[in-house]
Amino acid sequence: MAKDKSKKNKDVDTKPKGATPVEDDEFGGPGERSNFKLADHEGALLLITPKSLEEDIETAFGESDAIKADIVVLTDTNGKKLKEPIEELGALIFQRVVIGQLTESIGKRRVLGTIDRGVAKKGQSAPFLIEVPSEDDKAIARAYLASVDPFKA
Repeated sequence: MAKDKSKKNKDVDTKPKGATPVEDDEFGGPGERSNFKLADHEGALLLITPKSLEEDIETAFGESDAIKADIVVLTDTNGKKLKEPIEELGALIFQRVVIGQLTESIGKRRVLGTIDRGVAKKGQSAPFLIEVPSEDDKAIARAYLASVDPFKA
């Protein structure tokens, strides 16, 4: 008798696994889609590694450009250092002012700063922007980088 293939085994997780390789395996699974939202991190210190400018991405609001970046959230929205930084790989940032701030750094350097709001134009929301980091912010970022790169002092 043939097995019924239409029934799914409830013990098997049908979601794609993350891209983290198994310790003895050189391959990772498909990466999970990033659900990073800049609005959720207003007031937080972010370390952003801009990877590319993605053009004409289809969104619910039409086509839009975005910066694809790896992001590390270093503090909470009140500026308190997180015990465990939050790493978001392959996040898309759609906010135009932030795209402008990150574009020149693509493939060159990381960008560090606190997410804030600028001044709203008449009839529009205040844009998100990245504030210049303080020396304390830089110290937090340096400590994080030293913790993930054992060859940096």
